[in-house]
Amino acid sequence: MITVFRTINGRVVPISTNVPQQTKLKKQLPKFEFSPLKNEYFQHSESFTNPNAQCPVCGKRVFYYEHPNGAKVYFEYLGPPWPKHPCTDNPTILRQKPKLITSQNLKTNKRKEPKQIWEDNGWEPCRIVNVKETQVGIGAPKGLHIKAVTLLRQDRIDFDLTYAKMKKLRVNKTSINKALIQSKASFNKIAISIHSGIYEQRIEGKKYKVAESKVKTAKSSKAVRNLLTKIEIQLPNDDGNLALFTAKVRHQQIFFIFDMNKQFQREALIEIIENNNKTLTLTNRENTSKLPIGSHLTIWIEDNELITLNNQSINKKDQFLSPSQKAKNISKRKRERGGNSILADAFLDALNEKK
Repeated sequence: MITVFRTINGRVVPISTNVPQQTKLKKQLPKFEFSPLKNEYFQHSESFTNPNAQCPVCGKRVFYYEHPNGAKVYFEYLGPPWPKHPCTDNPTILRQKPKLITSQNLKTNKRKEPKQIWEDNGWEPCRIVNVKETQVGIGAPKGLHIKAVTLLRQDRIDFDLTYAKMKKLRVNKTSINKALIQSKASFNKIAISIHSGIYEQRIEGKKYKVAESKVKTAKSSKAVRNLLTKIEIQLPNDDGNLALFTAKVRHQQIFFIFDMNKQFQREALIEIIENNNKTLTLTNRENTSKLPIGSHLTIWIEDNELITLNNQSINKKDQFLSPSQKAKNISKRKRERGGNSILADAFLDALNEKK
């Protein structure tokens, strides 16, 4: 039995009911259909400057964006005033699978769009690093206190998002991380522009300071980039989709797994292979001198941040091999030790016949 209160003719009347009352805060967002973009795609500055799709009507390079609130938008560019591509105003276009730019397209036509308007006006893309709920008032819905960092200069900013603005954007505590955010600094004030694919909100923010001990750790970590040496890349065979990347950092070995079915990881690996004459370095985002298993490590090509991946245990490398790669390794080890490799060779021949 649940008791709710209603105001009837100026009087507050208690009403008992067995049916739980649905509140706006508990209302579920529409289910997010499968997205060809990984959730972290717009956490990199290149995602705001390099178009990721082709218009299905005119073929122009545009920015395709999706949000868990159900929004699917083609933008001319990703920044204020957030102009939508005119060819895609027709809702039927948005029901079609987007024509994402493949790695082959990027090889032959790798460039930045002509001058971005948001760059001219001083805006800069951001990513959210922390979200906390805040109580606006007694009986009032909760808002959000958000901390973010600019992608180009690593400035730290924070701002508050009221429940009313969350409702217009159709975001919650979880999905706000998937929104597009730009910031603009002027006279010690920070202007924030948030777009969720449905609506834009302008909010005033401010810079925040990190505790001094954390600042020192961050500075020392940022100043030191560790050189990657003895780099080995094992590309997947036809029956696999994982590329294995091993290298040494000082005296420690690291191991990354690139999923070739994920566009951002595939393009990052292609970038590494094509720029094999350039220096590869590594930074640890956890700000520790060691590189423990599971830590988030960022690969850089010269001064360009490329991709962040988890450090894996090199002892588990064999479990990520495709069946034909495992068969080859068994045959090789058997021959080196003078053993019988007939079974592994037969398995490998069977795989080759299927191709």
